[in-house]
Amino acid sequence: MAFFSFLNEQSTAEDITKQRPGLYQHLTPLAVAIMTAESEFSVGERELMGAYVSALNDCGFCHGAHRATAAAHGVDVSILESLLEGIDTAPISNRMKPVYKYLKKLTLTPSQMVESDAAMVYDAGWSENDLEIVIAVCALFSLANRLVDGHGINRHHNQATFDAIGKRFAAGDFTMPKPAT
Repeated sequence: MAFFSFLNEQSTAEDITKQRPGLYQHLTPLAVAIMTAESEFSVGERELMGAYVSALNDCGFCHGAHRATAAAHGVDVSILESLLEGIDTAPISNRMKPVYKYLKKLTLTPSQMVESDAAMVYDAGWSENDLEIVIAVCALFSLANRLVDGHGINRHHNQATFDAIGKRFAAGDFTMPKPAT
């Protein structure tokens, strides 16, 4: 159940931003920059990371929407369930395992991050730029998770809604209202 009078059970994150475009006008450009900045990670891989962070944060809306977006980018999203069961046994490359371990720790226990966490990622062959992208994806999705959950938009959507959002995002349509001038 949504917690604000301008929202209902069919509302999405976009409905939050429509209500206060001046407050949220920078979210879409930030998200696009993070998700498309130069990196060895594809947009689909970043979407999978975002869906993973959202699952760890128990945000059903963002998990579902970005799982579908990753799928629309051609990512095998069955990997996500395996990651949630255990990174070490998930069917991902050994090079990606430190990335997901970093994401998990940064999401669940951010104050416990230490230099060796970053070193583990670097030792797997990732650059500082790539680790910055991982951190930015984690931060972006943690922000979005709190925004959605704090407004009471979480578990009231079905797979068709998520698939529509995923296709729209994968096509590059991140429409967000501009503030009135």
